[in-house]
Amino acid sequence: MRLTWITDVHLEFPGKQGREEFYDTIAYQKPDHILITGDISNAVELQGHLFEMQEHVKTPIIFVMGNHDYYGGSIEEMREWAEDVRSGPYGADVFWAQDSIIFLNDSACIVGVDGWADGQLGDPKGSHILLNDWTLIDEMDSANIGRDRRKRLKMLKALGKADADILRPRLTEALGQFDHVYVMTHVPPWKAATWHNGSHSDDSWLPWFSCKAVGDCIEEVSALMPGKKVTVLCGHTHGSGYSKISDDIEVYTGAATYYLPEVQLNFDIMEDGSYAKVQPTTKWEAENRD
Repeated sequence: MRLTWITDVHLEFPGKQGREEFYDTIAYQKPDHILITGDISNAVELQGHLFEMQEHVKTPIIFVMGNHDYYGGSIEEMREWAEDVRSGPYGADVFWAQDSIIFLNDSACIVGVDGWADGQLGDPKGSHILLNDWTLIDEMDSANIGRDRRKRLKMLKALGKADADILRPRLTEALGQFDHVYVMTHVPPWKAATWHNGSHSDDSWLPWFSCKAVGDCIEEVSALMPGKKVTVLCGHTHGSGYSKISDDIEVYTGAATYYLPEVQLNFDIMEDGSYAKVQPTTKWEAENRD
């Protein structure tokens, strides 16, 4: 079974021709499932872009949402839509990973949670960075968190905790049943995963580029079941990297460039739940494949 992983593709930017060329690149990988770890589009266009991709590639899509996927909408409304996505026109071919454990084989499964930068790492009180999230997402704009640092940190911490609370029972159940669990989330759960330009985020960016609550959750649950493997896939920082968090936990962070969506990696899943990492197939390779 092949999982083709993409992240932070921002499909509102490339235009229809650019999107179709990207969908062709996905198809070159011959995936059994497409994994998307957030920032797919925006709240207005997300559904259309997901369904357009599925119709073009004709492969099941498993996704979590990133902060950009809520731009122009509300967290509550977008999550209500995601919960009902299976009842839409593409039925079982588009899955929100936060909704349930997704079976891969007898040894491996996928769980997911959207994830929010929760302001708990780095120096959130000293950071002067302002994000579009705080004015383009309804709940954040109405709470005026862009101007009120105290409200901002309180809301982001609550969002991070809520996601950790969603993930904890799902991950516990998954590790109890499977030898290898693949966790999809948007925001890096540890500083070691906040890759950008070959290094990790500094204390000004780190509060907005990491979710400590989700990282703590994964480590706590994993520690209860030593020997069970957890591979985390995330994005958000637009820089690629790999980190080993513990003997049983590893994390891949995906790169991104606006207007130029790309495939990150292919994971060929083995019977024992482990994987072989395969670099993306290019157009030339696809056209000259035996």
